[in-house]
Parts: sequence; C-alpha cells; structure tokens
Amino acid sequence: MRIAYLLLLLSLLGLQACASSRLEQHNETPLATGADAVNAQFRAGLPSLGELRGARALSDTAIRPDQRLDNSAGFGLQGSPGSEVGRLNAADGGPYEWALYGFAPPAGPLVQVEFHLQDDSAVDPAFVALANYSSGRWDISGPYSSSANSLAITRVLNNAVHLSPEPMPTAYFAILAPVGSDLSLQGISITTLENDPPTADLQADVAQGIAPLAVNFEAAASSDPDDSIVLYEFDFRDDGTYDASGPDSSAQHSYMLPGAFTARLRVTDADGATAETTLDVTVDAQANEPPVARLNLTPDEVNEGEMLTLGGALSSDSDGSIVLYEFDSDANGSFESSGTDSSIDITPPEAGRFPLRLRVTDNDGTTDVDTALLQVHGWNTHLVESENITGLDSSLAVVNGQPAISYQDSTNSSLRYVRAKGINGSKWNAAITVDSGGNTGLNSSLAVINGNPAISYWSLTDYTLRFARALDANGTTWGSPLELGQDLGQFSSLTEVNGRPAICYSADSVHELRYLRANDADGTNWGSSVLVDTVGSFLDCSMNVVNGKPAISYYDSLNQDLRYVRSSDAEGNSWLAPVIPDSTGSTGRSSSLEIVNGNPAIAYTFQASTRDMKFVRANDADGASWGLPLTLDSAGDTGVNPSLAVVGGTPSIAYADFTNFDLRFVRALDADGSTWDTPLTLDSADLVGWYVSLAVFNGSPAISYYDATNGDLRFAIGF
Repeated sequence: MRIAYLLLLLSLLGLQACASSRLEQHNETPLATGADAVNAQFRAGLPSLGELRGARALSDTAIRPDQRLDNSAGFGLQGSPGSEVGRLNAADGGPYEWALYGFAPPAGPLVQVEFHLQDDSAVDPAFVALANYSSGRWDISGPYSSSANSLAITRVLNNAVHLSPEPMPTAYFAILAPVGSDLSLQGISITTLENDPPTADLQADVAQGIAPLAVNFEAAASSDPDDSIVLYEFDFRDDGTYDASGPDSSAQHSYMLPGAFTARLRVTDADGATAETTLDVTVDAQANEPPVARLNLTPDEVNEGEMLTLGGALSSDSDGSIVLYEFDSDANGSFESSGTDSSIDITPPEAGRFPLRLRVTDNDGTTDVDTALLQVHGWNTHLVESENITGLDSSLAVVNGQPAISYQDSTNSSLRYVRAKGINGSKWNAAITVDSGGNTGLNSSLAVINGNPAISYWSLTDYTLRFARALDANGTTWGSPLELGQDLGQFSSLTEVNGRPAICYSADSVHELRYLRANDADGTNWGSSVLVDTVGSFLDCSMNVVNGKPAISYYDSLNQDLRYVRSSDAEGNSWLAPVIPDSTGSTGRSSSLEIVNGNPAIAYTFQASTRDMKFVRANDADGASWGLPLTLDSAGDTGVNPSLAVVGGTPSIAYADFTNFDLRFVRALDADGSTWDTPLTLDSADLVGWYVSLAVFNGSPAISYYDATNGDLRFAIGF
C-alpha cells in the first residue's frame, strides 16, 4: 500500500542546467553511458559522504516538506551558496554537471521520492544519485531520457541506509545532466510506503540420519520483496533460544542424541519486519554394533595334565559393554562356563588339538564368537572294536579326512573295515564286514584307490590273493571281493601306481616275490603278475612309489637279509636287480618302506637272541645305494611289526615291545633320520601293540594296533 504524504510543487524558475553555467570542471575523463559506469566516475567528483555530514549550510537550506524552493533559496545550478557543483566528461557528447540537494523525509521505513524534471534542450541523458550511508557509496540510477521534455524519476529511500547520522537526519541527492542541456527541477513528491514483510525459507543438507548427526542449514532462499534481509536467527531445537544469529544465511549444528527435533529460522529485513519457518529433523539411534570376541590361550601349547588360562579380556564392544563371557573349554560345541569374569583356568583331560571357543554378549544382547586352537601334547588311546576277537593284521589309512582301518575278525574269520567319525579319532562308526567268504581277511593292506578305500588281503580258505574296493569315498558300501587267481598271495602291500591299484605279495611255496597291477583305475580287471625276485622265501613286503616308479622292501628268509628292489618303468612291468641295504645277521623282518626327505628309507626288525628296532635310509632318490643302518631300540625283545611314516617332516616309527608287550613309538630329531629321540611307551595295559600300522592324520601320528589280552582293535593318536 502506498500512502500519499506530500507533494511539493517547486517553482524552480531559472534553476536550469545550461552550457553557459559557471560550474567548476572536476573531471574530464570520458564516461560510458550507464549507471554503473557513471557511478565510478561520479565518485571522483561528487563530495564524499563524510563531507556531506558536515555540510551544515546545505542541511539548513535543504528541501523541507513545508518549504517551497525557488531561485532565491540558493539552490540553483548556477553555483548559488550552499550548492555543490561539478562537471564530468561523458562519451555521449560532453561533460556532466550536477547540483546537490538535501531534505528530511517523513517518518517511516520506506519513502518513495518522485523527481519532476523539465528538459527543454533534449540533450540526454539525466541521472539521479542518492547518498547511501550503509555502503558508503552513491547509489546512482539512470540514464533517463525525456519524453515531451518532461521527466518523472522515481526512487525509493530506505531511511535505515539513506539518512545521514546528523542531529537532523538528511537525505541527500544529486541531479546530473550533460553540459548544454536545459534541465530544471520542477518539484518532488514524497510518499511513505508500508513495508512488505520478508519470507523465511529454511533448507538442510540432511534432515534424517543416525546420531551423531551433523546438519548444515541454509536460509539463502529467504527473501524480502521491498528491501533486504539483514538478520538470520537459528533455533536448532525450537526451545525459544536462538543458538546462532547474524547476517550469515548458513549455520551448522550436530545433534548428538537420537530424537525428533524442530529447527526454527527467524529472518529480519532492513525495516525490522520478521518472518519465521521451521524444519523437522529426525535423529535415529545408532544401529547396535556387535561386540568383537577375542579368545587368548595362555599358553596355547601345554603337555597333558598341565593348566592353562582361557582369556577374553581383549574382547571389546564399540558402542556399549560386554556383560557375559561364555567358554567352550572342551571343544564339544556347548559353552560349559559363563559369567562376568573374562577368564577361566582349565586342565585338559587328554591330549589333542582342541578348537576352544569364547562367546561374548554385549549390553544390547548381541553376541560374537571367537575360536582358538589349543595344542595338548601327549597321546590318547581309544577302543575301536571289542566285539569278538578282532583287530588282527590291521592296516591304517586316512579315508576322506578320517582315519580308517582294515583288519581281520578272527572269531568269524572275516575281513572288516571301520572308519572314525569323531574329532581326533575318539569315536568310530560301526564296523562293516567286507568279506566273510571262508577263512579270509589275513595280511590286509588298506589304501585309497581312485578316491575310494580298497583292501588287498589273503584268503586262507583257497590260499589266494583277494581285492575289494568300496563303492563310495567313505567306505560305507563295498563291491564284491575279487579273487585275483594268484596262489599263495601272502603279505600283500597295496598302493596306487601310475593311476591304477598295484599289489606286491609273496608266493611262498615257490619262493617268489611277485607284483600285480590292475588294467583299470578302480581295480575291476587285473592282468598277469610280474616276477620280481626268486631267491629265498619272501615275507612282509612293503611297496611305495619311489621317484616315480614302484619299489618294494622285503625279507629274504633264505639269506636272512633286508632287500630293496625298484622297477625300471613307471608301471612296474620290469624290475631292476635287488639291492641289499642290510645283511648283518638275521635282519629285514616286517619291513616298512617310506620316502624320507626325498630318499627311500626302511624300518625293520633285526633278530639275534632278541629283536631290535632298526632304520636305514638310501643315499639317493632311487635307492641305488644305502647309508649305515641305525639301531633305534634294543631294550629287550622289541622292534616287532614296525610301521614307518613321516610325521611333521621327520621320520617316525610305531612298533611292538614283545618283552613287556607294550606299544612303542620313536621319532627322529631331524628330517633325514640321522639322530633319534628316546622311544616312548604309548600303551602298556595288558598285552598290546601287535599288528601295528602307522599313518598321519591331521599332522599327528596315528596308530592302529591289537590288544591281545582282550582281543580288541585299538587306536592311538599323538599330539
């Protein structure tokens, strides 16, 4: 709304800007047409605002709402007393001249001033300049061109910025015209304007998130229709207190806790009018971070019977606290101990590798589990089967990740097979009868053939060599046994040679050591056997693949020597001349052939008045020459039925002590088997340790053996 306050008709006869006026020329610099360009030039010629503040004569004679000004008032463009005049050159044809005026506007935030000018010369353009005390500059508008020699120029004054800070505030303006124009000020009309309030607008870069939430507020889109906004105030929680205020339209706040908040903005324009708006901010609770369980064993390796500490003090919870510690201290899958204590002490009941666990719970009910492997050094022995008199001629192998054993059930004269199902061989599945046809299952040799377990063995009923292979990888079901048609197939040793099953055996009645290899990978069809050696009676043969070709260690009963022979080809079709690694006394019984640090090696029994445990290793990878035999155990009648394997990179031997009827074990101190540790007694209960077979299960030595007192099959594992 506009309210007419006053109209001053000023008869300014003779107050004309003309070429003949006596005005001082202040600047002759060419000036481009336009308000911005004129402003830059006028600042060099117009008086400074500081000078205007002290222009008392000008103020005293300024335009008043109740005054009628004429030439006698001294405000002519002729340089009358109290006027300020000057001259500038312009690019459009000549220098400019001006006169300064001042008046006290009516009360009110905004004042509209309309200047009525008469231009009889038609020499354009004209400009109006207002003194701005907020910016310290002249606000120049124009150029204005006359229409029918009459000009009406309207400017809006903001009393907050356009009034000088004198005891009598004054608004100063200047009329500017080119030299040579015939411009006169006819009068001014003054109208007060009612202020239009501003509009508040509040935006945020994020209005919802997880605590702590940093929000950047922006109010730059707020506006004022008739002036400018001079104050922005932010109340981040709408609690009646403005947390940030000033001329900056931006603010930032971090909400540390979850909740629903209202942010309030208040803006104030140059005339003191205000406007408000709000913005909702939602701060969500941080999603619970689960705890982190950390199980520490102190120490992580102990001997059987020693105590250790299970600690969970290194566990943590990033956004809360741990309120419950639970320990699985025996690797059985359940947590036996629980409470607020972060550690417990335990004494493992047996040797083994045990994956112990810790479960922690935080104050939000979230859990985490950590596992640490405990190594308990020592040996465990387990009963495998006690039904009937069972476990004779046992042969141990690892089948599909678990230890498995082939053996004879002597009560039923049958071949049986059993596979473990528990950790560390502590539990076993029910035994399976593989062959019950007659008196069979003697001298069994178990190996994995084309992914499934298979057994070679001797049938006493028809004195023939037999072969059976399972129909699955675990040995749950078995195919029909095959009679390989070989007479007197005793003391067999089964292994896989160049992708097919192969067997060495003794044809004792004709004093021959023979070799037989299947025509296919499963052993469903077999060819003819190959004669390997014909000197003496050959007992206890042991076969392995040595440097890519099959090789056999065996006992020559005629000459009482340990013998070794290797094929000249990868299939075993022809064989080289035998080598004698040891010929001292009666030696070489129950030989066991293994590859030790790249060269073949043999564990065997030396028999004089009593038996000793002996070991010999070849000097080369083929076994062409052999080193000096070593006696590992000579305490009594020992070294019976030795079984050799490489455990943890060093050769190891399990065997029977027939003086005390104990199961014994000895391990080398180096990879070649040059020096050996003191033998250990693993089981001394009753008459044990017969029919020994050693294999490696999960890096540990594992042994199957026979308990002669109770007629049971047993299993031992060391850690």
